[in-house]
Amino acid sequence: SGSPATNWDRIYLDARIPPATRVIIYAATYNNPSERGSLAYQRQPDLLWNPLPGELPYQPNPAGHEPGHKGLFELLLQRPSGNVRQLRGRYLALRLVFQTDGRRSPVIYNLRVHYPRFCMQKAYLPELFHQEESYQAGSRQANGADVRERFLATFEGMLTPIEARIAGSETLLYPDAAPPGFLPSLAKMLGCALPAHWPEARQRRFIRHIGKLQRWRGTLRGLQWMLDIMTDGGVGRGEVVVVENFRLRRTMASLLGIDMEDDQHPLTLGTGQSGNSIVGESLILSDESARGFLALFDPELARTDEKAAIKAFFDRYSHRVSVLLHGDGRAKRRIVRDCLERHMPAHVQWSIYETEHSFVAGLAPLLAIDSFIEQEPVPGNVVLNDTSLGFEGLLNNPAALSPEDVNSRPGDIPSQVNEN
Repeated sequence: SGSPATNWDRIYLDARIPPATRVIIYAATYNNPSERGSLAYQRQPDLLWNPLPGELPYQPNPAGHEPGHKGLFELLLQRPSGNVRQLRGRYLALRLVFQTDGRRSPVIYNLRVHYPRFCMQKAYLPELFHQEESYQAGSRQANGADVRERFLATFEGMLTPIEARIAGSETLLYPDAAPPGFLPSLAKMLGCALPAHWPEARQRRFIRHIGKLQRWRGTLRGLQWMLDIMTDGGVGRGEVVVVENFRLRRTMASLLGIDMEDDQHPLTLGTGQSGNSIVGESLILSDESARGFLALFDPELARTDEKAAIKAFFDRYSHRVSVLLHGDGRAKRRIVRDCLERHMPAHVQWSIYETEHSFVAGLAPLLAIDSFIEQEPVPGNVVLNDTSLGFEGLLNNPAALSPEDVNSRPGDIPSQVNEN
């Protein structure tokens, strides 16, 4: 404690003490570390079960809650005899003895010691009621001041936790610290309904970002935030990608004179004809794309023969969104659909697409979609006339292709090879 006159107050334990078991605590005080080897430990009163869920305000008890056996226990530190029962000293040493029934044992999750003791008679009563004696080893009975001090300490033990809850009431307004049962009320205060089936971590994150979600509701940024919350970080990990369809328009505006026929290319999968880079949103180099540019910025200036093309452009690309799911995001299709139905503006049409490809060389960088690392499945066996080597199957042992020479070692050249 740092002081040789410290009056040690009480002990709180988060514990589980089954029937027919017991925890006995012994305590001793001393001022010099050299005295530690010759201490006389004194048995403390039996533990008392406290109906509060925990000693810390608004925090759940890891031991559970069962009267007399699970939850918060406490005891007032004191000497078993003497005229003054206070335990005073710079250091406090504890010994805990567990008694079991041979089948079950007590479990202690947390142990906290409170000091120094707040003496109510010294704080509120006249001096004639204060403790004037010091401890005498030969005396067996406690004097009046000591009895009165321990009696008033029972009230202090009830009032202090209440005061701590009042002082810590701001915890109820902090999403990361509020009790789980208070989260729906906290969300309701902020004008939102909290789905009861959500995991606790998702509920806390949703409440923490309610202000941003309300500010950006109906925008692409707000939708991405909501999707990231409902998929537990799926947008941030790259499993769920939201793309505005106008970014997918196929134009040769910024790729002049380049042959981009790549339908069979294993890396780009036929997407290389798209010239819609980030620069390409406003950099138009061909007359073919001028109508689209005009439609985006000033459709009133269009000529009569261009109005049909502008209308077709809007019908094809405006107010449309595609959501790509790949990796673990494919298993969250239902969650994504629920989010889009609830939070996508009514005039925006959306579609969900699942893909096994986490990165396509000709498409992903042009759409500002980053790649991500995912678990790669174990390669399957090679099946004749079905497996594409280098794409899905893995050939480990070329020598094993010979069915006639099954005893050949890896690396041996088989005597015969079946062409099939």
